[in-house]
Amino acid sequence: MSPAWLAALSAAEDAEWIDVEQRGLVLRVRRGQMVWFVRYLYEGQARRYRIGEHPEIGLSAARRLAAVARGRAAAGRTRRLTADPSGRRPGAGDSATRSRGQSPPG
Repeated sequence: MSPAWLAALSAAEDAEWIDVEQRGLVLRVRRGQMVWFVRYLYEGQARRYRIGEHPEIGLSAARRLAAVARGRAAAGRTRRLTADPSGRRPGAGDSATRSRGQSPPG
């Protein structure tokens, strides 16, 4: 994933995109909305946490929040996260994979 890739992504088609740089980070496109989630294991069970909507939460912030959430889960703490207080927009990145085996746009 990258800022340019996200800018070219259409919200018209439902899909899930998996970030290959930050483990567990997913961008879900559903009903015209793009929402960041992080997938993680807690007490042996798969869980998902909603980080927030794109573009309000950019790529860099989503990656940081996903890392924090996974770290808390690994430490046995799953306290709720809040949006990045710095308000930063997406940062550099370069790739993503689509969970349904389809190619990314562009």
